[in-house]
Amino acid sequence: MADTGQYPGFERVCYNCRQPDHFARNCPYSRHDGLISGVPISRPTIPPSYPPPQTYTQTTYAPFAPLLPSPQAPPPQQTTSSPNFSNSNAIVSFRPPAVPSQAAPWGPRPRSNNAEVVSLLRELVNERREERDRRREEEERHRKEEQARIMKEEKKKNLEEEEAQQAEKKARMARMINAKMEELEMQHQARTEEENKKMWKEIERVVGDPMRAHHARRRCVSPTRRGVEDEPLGFDRVILGKKVVVASAGKEGRAKYIEDFKKELLTKSKYQLESLCKADQIKYFKKKQASTDLAEIGARDAYGDESEEEGLDNIAADAQEENPS
Repeated sequence: MADTGQYPGFERVCYNCRQPDHFARNCPYSRHDGLISGVPISRPTIPPSYPPPQTYTQTTYAPFAPLLPSPQAPPPQQTTSSPNFSNSNAIVSFRPPAVPSQAAPWGPRPRSNNAEVVSLLRELVNERREERDRRREEEERHRKEEQARIMKEEKKKNLEEEEAQQAEKKARMARMINAKMEELEMQHQARTEEENKKMWKEIERVVGDPMRAHHARRRCVSPTRRGVEDEPLGFDRVILGKKVVVASAGKEGRAKYIEDFKKELLTKSKYQLESLCKADQIKYFKKKQASTDLAEIGARDAYGDESEEEGLDNIAADAQEENPS
């Protein structure tokens, strides 16, 4: 297979064994490039008849470099294949892994009992994983319960502290209110006593005047309710602690005194009557009832207790007139 043309003629040889008539992919000799080595199956051992020609680069581009020794083809391996096949049909056969001699190469390969061991190991691993997950869940549950308990205790403690603060605040406010109420009560009592004194003076001045009431009567107030220094004198004949000398005695004079006293009391306001009733420890319902009670008490102080039953009868009669049913 000489190649004629513009290039210098040389014979194409195998890159592996440097022999003609075949290519490297069909070389029956073992490869020197580290690839899969093959054994010729159809070509007999034929030593090369001539050394391979020298390459172009050694003679042309490296004239002063020492010539490399020509590679020698390795000795061919002895084969038992038939020499009658053509050289062009030589291929590298595939050698499968060795199989036991007692089993056919096409049959299923024998397998060991490792499946049971693998299954047992898998079960053990799964059990350990489940146990680890269960332990982790248990720890997580305990941790959440502990956090919930701590939060509940803190909340309870905060509520108790808040309740204690509220109770202390209420107690402090109650003390302040009580102190203020006591102070106001004392002021109100002092003011009420002063107003009561002024009203009694005015009432006694009007009722005890002989020119207006046609008799001279003064109310005698017990020393427990009114002081001696504040006791007014109606006439020179009035002695403190004694009955007042009135212009008209008897039942007619007493009735006239009560009537004038009631008329004068009815001119007062509800607040003034309530204050007078409170001073004499009388329960206030309405103005007419309070005026009647106060007038009876005044008459009793002026005329004595000899006609107390008559005064009570008059009070009952007045109540019957107001409520005829």
